[in-house]
Amino acid sequence: VRREVAHEIAALEARPLLLVQTEPPDGATLVHGPILVEVRGVVEPGASVKVNGHAVEVDGRGRFACRAHPRGAAGEILVEAERDGRKRTAVRRFRIRR
Repeated sequence: VRREVAHEIAALEARPLLLVQTEPPDGATLVHGPILVEVRGVVEPGASVKVNGHAVEVDGRGRFACRAHPRGAAGEILVEAERDGRKRTAVRRFRIRR
C-alpha cells in the first residue's frame, strides 16, 4: 500500500493528474458479499474518469465520487483518467475474506 502511494506521489508531475482515495482504504480486508467501496478523487479539470469501466461524472473543479464493487479474485477497483489523449490508471486492491 505505501509503495503504491509513494509511486503516485512521485508521479504527480505526469499528466493527467489522478489522485484516488477509497473508503475502506486500499489493502483493507472486506467480507465476501455485496461490497460497495466509496471511491473519490481529483483529476485535472476537463479530464474524463472511468471506474471499473463505467464513466463517472467529474465536476468543474476536477472532483469525482462514486461507489464501486471490487472485481475478481484480487478484489481490484480500476480508476482511469484521460485528457488530451493521455491516460493514467490507478488500481486499488482489497483482500476479500470468504
